[in-house]
Amino acid sequence: MNFQEAMEDKNLKNAMDEEIKAIKKNNTCEPASLLSGYKAIDDLIFIGSNSSMVAKFKKEMTKEFEMTDIGLMCYYFSIEVKQEDKGILITHEGYAKEVLKKFKMDDINPVGTPVECGIKLSKHKEGEKVDPTFFKNLVGSLRYLTCTRLDILYAVEVISRYMENPITIHLKVAKKILRYLRGTISFDSYYSTSDDNKLVGYSDNDWSGDIDDHKSTSGFVFYLGATAFTWMSKKQPIITLCEQITFVIVTVHLIQRKHSNAVTHMLLKGEDLYGKLPPSLAKQP
Repeated sequence: MNFQEAMEDKNLKNAMDEEIKAIKKNNTCEPASLLSGYKAIDDLIFIGSNSSMVAKFKKEMTKEFEMTDIGLMCYYFSIEVKQEDKGILITHEGYAKEVLKKFKMDDINPVGTPVECGIKLSKHKEGEKVDPTFFKNLVGSLRYLTCTRLDILYAVEVISRYMENPITIHLKVAKKILRYLRGTISFDSYYSTSDDNKLVGYSDNDWSGDIDDHKSTSGFVFYLGATAFTWMSKKQPIITLCEQITFVIVTVHLIQRKHSNAVTHMLLKGEDLYGKLPPSLAKQP
């Protein structure tokens, strides 16, 4: 559906009319009037593979709104876009340099990995407190970089869990990400015009990896040809049934080695295992 068809579509117009009526009835928003001499300014980004359709869309939009065509996008919210015949390059290099300078890490020695392999952090470890506002500012700056830097996504997701009460160990891990950025400042995402349309995906899970609540972290990345177009790293909101079963089996196995007769007797009778564990063992994760 093109712009003209959308404007003439009765169903779409009726839907918009209903939306406007609901807004007025519920008083959910109030239109703002512009001061004399001022104009509303907004950016509109649109993409298309057919140049004639792009030109037609721009023509129709200029009929409805006062617009200025500023050409191909090259910069948007600190993201640099370089458009070439063979593809589009998207980079955060300039923003990454600003982040390093902001946190006084622009002269540090770089490292080869964003996070130490197998690292386990906790909310309950003792250590010197870190200013939560400073730490949140640092994590927020790093999170915005993950829009183009999938290589730091997991590390940033991990430190994001400790923004409420950060301590020095959490800040140390966050600063290592900055050191990694220092050595990979020119890394970018390139979207080529290749005819390779093979879809390939990779996923991984850190089963029950969080030592505080035993929740898992899942992640994936999907490629179309040689181009990564979507990625995610996220701590799961719940403990799945299979994880609970595995936890129970492992716990029972460990207890049996020390209290095999008593535990076996309770299991055979169908008694509550957790309610009758020795206090010293019941506290164990």
